Amino acid sequence: MVSLVNPNGNVSHLTKSQDPIFKADDCMANNVCFTPGARTFWHYHERGQILTVTLGTGFVCSEGQPPQRLRVGDMVHVPANEKHWHGGTNTTCMAHTAISLGSKLTYVAADWLGTNGVLQRRRGWTK
Repeated sequence: MVSLVNPNGNVSHLTKSQDPIFKADDCMANNVCFTPGARTFWHYHERGQILTVTLGTGFVCSEGQPPQRLRVGDMVHVPANEKHWHGGTNTTCMAHTAISLGSKLTYVAADWLGTNGVLQRRRGWTK
């Protein structure tokens, strides 16, 4: 399950829908759609992830880096075990095809309201 946070930093009922394309022993693919403001918590993939944006505008952010804007047609490779998050902007939805590589998906525990400052920085990320 992916936890979502709204633009004000509160856990909310923003939605992320996920439709499976395929699943194998060492990879899986899903079509994923985020409503405005809906984003994943920090997580990583055992052998990496490939995202291809199919609708809207969003962000992907790797730990220690500024968020990168994503638009339709953009393709991103997130390296193995790199902590990251992705989702829509505060005002736009985003859909992408996500190919997750490896036999498991691991979510990293995060204190969304704590000292990492992610929510405070996200408030300024718009459009």
